[in-house]
Amino acid sequence: MMKGALVISAIAGKAGRGADGDLLTWRSTDEGKTWHAGATITDRPGAAREGLHTMAAAPDGRLFAAWLDLRNLKPGTPGTELWGAYSSDAGRTWSKNFAVYKSPSGSICQCCHPTALFTKNGKLEVMWRNEVAGDRDMYLMESGDGGHTFGAATKLGKGSWKLNACPMDGGGIAEAHDGGLVSVWRREKSLYMAPAGGAETMVREGKNAAIASGKDGVYTAWNTAEGLFASVPSAKDPMLLDSAGAFVTLTAVPNGAVLAAWERKGTIQFHTLR
Repeated sequence: MMKGALVISAIAGKAGRGADGDLLTWRSTDEGKTWHAGATITDRPGAAREGLHTMAAAPDGRLFAAWLDLRNLKPGTPGTELWGAYSSDAGRTWSKNFAVYKSPSGSICQCCHPTALFTKNGKLEVMWRNEVAGDRDMYLMESGDGGHTFGAATKLGKGSWKLNACPMDGGGIAEAHDGGLVSVWRREKSLYMAPAGGAETMVREGKNAAIASGKDGVYTAWNTAEGLFASVPSAKDPMLLDSAGAFVTLTAVPNGAVLAAWERKGTIQFHTLR
């Protein structure tokens, strides 16, 4: 949600199952009472067929979308690239697609979702899992102009994960109240948290972590074999959200609370964390 509109996005195609896929949007200008099909963000049919993307909103109406792009895929090679587009008018129109990042090894990690967010001071941060010389680590890029240009890619954490496969685990980033960025992500069987440019701290075993910043601190959630757990600033120990839950996402809401949403046996569940 941003000034003037609500915008949601999804990757979809007529054939499905990875055969096609475009990044589509829907807009509401009456606080969600009615919705209308908006612009198609991707300008190459099927380029987003991997199905993984992110969208960030700034309070002034700027939007930025990034996705795993296959437009330059060649037979027999992975060739996944991070591409993006921006909107300056609350999603009515979008820029031409452009490459945000291309790995020197020929492909970023092929099945881990990227994450993007606008900070309070208007900077855009984009995080993704890279693949460089067999290491599948998290990287961050920053833009000071809403995605028109980016600085250099920076690796998160000091260690590396040598892996000849995609873990399908993209992690997340949030802005703490002191203005610093904090990330959470998986390496091997463990979850780590790290500030931008700083060393990581091992948190616990788990996968598919999410993160958000509420008025009282940083919240995280993740999966283990025992179910879906969350860590909140007011409690010493993690809480079990759902023994059958998976694929959680966290978002801060206007009153300062954090809302968790996840999948459970074909349904979507919600819970306000405190």
